Amino acid sequence: MNTLFMGCGGSGGGVYEIDTPKAPPLGIVLSSPALSHNRIFIGSPEGFLYALDAAGNSLWNFDTTASINSSPAVSNDGSIYFGSNNGTIYSLDQQGGRLWTYTTNGAVHSSPAIDHLGRIWIGSDDGHLYSFQSNGDTHFSTNTGAGIRTNPAVYGDAAVFVGNNAGTVISYDLNGQQRYSFTSGTAAVTAGPVVDSLANVYYGTYDGRMISLDKDGNFRWSFQAGNAAIYSSPAIDEQKNLFFGSDDHNLYALDQNGSELWRYDTGAAVRSSPALFAESSIIVGITNQTMLHLNTQGSAINTFATSSPIHSSPLIVNNNGVYVGHGGKEIHKIDATQISQSAASVQASQLPWSKYRGAVNNPGRVECTTTAQILADFGEFGPANSWEESPITGQLQSTANDPSNFSGIRSNINLTTYSLEANLYATTATSGQTHDNDVIALIAAATIDQDDTLHLIVAQRGGEGDDGQGRRNGHIQSLHWGFVHVQIEVDINSVNFGNTTSREVIWNGNNSLITPQGYWSCDENPGPNKYCTPNSGFPGGSTVRIEKTADGVSAFASPLHAVTPQPIRTDSRIHVNWDENPEYEIFRGPTSYGFAAVSQAMASFRNININGVEGCTIEP
Repeated sequence: MNTLFMGCGGSGGGVYEIDTPKAPPLGIVLSSPALSHNRIFIGSPEGFLYALDAAGNSLWNFDTTASINSSPAVSNDGSIYFGSNNGTIYSLDQQGGRLWTYTTNGAVHSSPAIDHLGRIWIGSDDGHLYSFQSNGDTHFSTNTGAGIRTNPAVYGDAAVFVGNNAGTVISYDLNGQQRYSFTSGTAAVTAGPVVDSLANVYYGTYDGRMISLDKDGNFRWSFQAGNAAIYSSPAIDEQKNLFFGSDDHNLYALDQNGSELWRYDTGAAVRSSPALFAESSIIVGITNQTMLHLNTQGSAINTFATSSPIHSSPLIVNNNGVYVGHGGKEIHKIDATQISQSAASVQASQLPWSKYRGAVNNPGRVECTTTAQILADFGEFGPANSWEESPITGQLQSTANDPSNFSGIRSNINLTTYSLEANLYATTATSGQTHDNDVIALIAAATIDQDDTLHLIVAQRGGEGDDGQGRRNGHIQSLHWGFVHVQIEVDINSVNFGNTTSREVIWNGNNSLITPQGYWSCDENPGPNKYCTPNSGFPGGSTVRIEKTADGVSAFASPLHAVTPQPIRTDSRIHVNWDENPEYEIFRGPTSYGFAAVSQAMASFRNININGVEGCTIEP
């Protein structure tokens, strides 16, 4: 069972009543709720920030004396940040105590973003983008040239993006150095900017356009959604499809290239930003006093009536139901069983920007993974010091060329369910390393037994199972695709720890993924008896995806390609169920995951996606 929190306008009847120090004036809730420390935080048009428990009981309120349109963001340490129309930026603790304030020269409609160091970024009607340390010290400020009513978005530890009323989107690095500035027409930026996992930016304008820029600020595409303003920020699914509403009374779905997938006539303006459920559906508020639940193909599943127009955006969290705020006076609850027959099946999407302001605490940030972070957070096994960040590509790579032992790195955290995806390839062979056709793999599951033996299930790829001359790739049964159970002795007191003691094929997937004859890499002079065409190989690599659940693990792969990474093929699936063999019981429950290679110097991994968090496309 899950909870959906939402603010909406008016003062209609509700299940729970919030005690307020004075009668709330008529108004529309524009603030969207944040969840942190089992508390709900939301601003109101009468100027209060409210803290509620999951039952809708008021824990405390903080009076700013002016309307709060800004949506609160909560940092990891529990500090609450928001702006008020009185021009002040506030920081409160979890008990509602004031930590610090900063007064700007204009109303603060903008919602804060929180970067990886806990600094906040927020705009003001005075045209400035401000950044503060968590203690309130000014980190950075700059005049963007026009008022800012939309919200900054932070990408990893590398960049921030903001739009203003002059129609300009500007990107800065997190030290305040401008990266780019892009203007398309004079219409104000009214929604977003939102950033995806590849640092592409999406934003809506007052004249009804949804515009996309690439990570460097180059124009990608523009979509005209009628002639009415777009105030609804897009939610982004795993395929990077966008879902957003418009004042033209439609909810839109676009693919990542800006082509329309569908539109749904809502009968009224859509100013709420959609939120995605895990099971391919969307929920969004409409200004005609309804909440609309659709599948991601654009068909309505259900509608829920409210007593006032909805402008703020839904937040899905676990274990309660659906909450709708009315004006700032009442909270109305919709139980999760009204969304699904099984409340437990109502799950919030965990994708980076599947709702307004990202995660449940409204950080306004998309996480991404750097090679340096992987190397810092993963433990190495096999030949020592054999994993690095490529000085040329910046990608993760292995420098080991040991034909007898697996080399790898595995996560330092253990999880029962997870996903891992990467494109596996090898850099071009160099003189003295004329060709290579060995193993590059993802670690589907890793655990250590009571005898200090490291057990791995690896999904391994190779160039060609048999090169036509009887030579084998992959060292095991000419396996170019499959699962292998690997055992490695662990001796943390030896610099040579990590010798591979056994390998057993547990799923041969060769027939499900026929591969062309060739090698990972081959230089211009392979030498005699090296069955390799000069300058051939597969620099396009092969993409592999791991999906582990409580019951087993599956893997999928794409064909090798000489130039461009190819899509994963669903018919390439290989699978191991823990119940199939008592030996596999060791992998049931929490395990780690990672990257491995055998005898394949310069085995490389790019386009890494760990549990939905992709590799950073902008480095700090």
